Amino acid sequence: MHSHRSPHHVAQWVDPRTLCEEVLLPLETSPQGEARLLLTGLHACGDLSVALLRHFSSCPEVVALASVGCCYMKLSDPGGYPLSQWVAALPGYELSYRLREGACHALEEYAERLQKAGPGLRTHCYRAALETVIRHVQPKLRRPGVQGIPRVHELKIEEYVQRGLQRVGLDPQLPLNLAALQAHQAQENRVVAFFSLALLLAPLVETLILLDRLLFLQEQGEGGLQQGPRARGAGSWGSSFGSHISSL
Repeated sequence: MHSHRSPHHVAQWVDPRTLCEEVLLPLETSPQGEARLLLTGLHACGDLSVALLRHFSSCPEVVALASVGCCYMKLSDPGGYPLSQWVAALPGYELSYRLREGACHALEEYAERLQKAGPGLRTHCYRAALETVIRHVQPKLRRPGVQGIPRVHELKIEEYVQRGLQRVGLDPQLPLNLAALQAHQAQENRVVAFFSLALLLAPLVETLILLDRLLFLQEQGEGGLQQGPRARGAGSWGSSFGSHISSL
């Protein structure tokens, strides 16, 4: 009878430049050439998914890969997309930051928010107004990360903008054009409609990204592959940049 060893789990930073031998270092107990690894990346943010794919295709000891990608807007350009030669040869293969960011959202979750028509939808309008103020004050500051501002629907639009300016390192006491902000707020329904229409493209964009990864692995000679959609709620897990290595 063959003795079955239980999997040996190792949490490790994964870098696309890491050599195969370095990936195997935490598994020193396995004789050289006998290690069989399963790379697992859950909510594998941005280029982490790409690093896992490259290790899977180049390291003989990595025999299986389970990767749930997220935060497509953080993919390096070039380097993170496209990966396959086939997609790179397509005319107009480029995906803008906005398209890749939209592909991270789950349509079913947003559909529920629309059906409830709650005040939380106001966030889109407030964030758009904040962006116009930021670009007026600091034109070179594009798409700054604004950490979540709690209970947005209870704030006046100028209060939200002041808190948002502080979160991106700008002076929250800057003089604001209240009339312009109120004009933005009057367009709230249009902003929600625009965001909803943009979100309809999310499955299409994500499909292209996932197919590109599948084609990349096929070009590397890998078979028996299965691709699935991104991690739900990827935005809240975007800072996760780790993976697990299991010895099978």
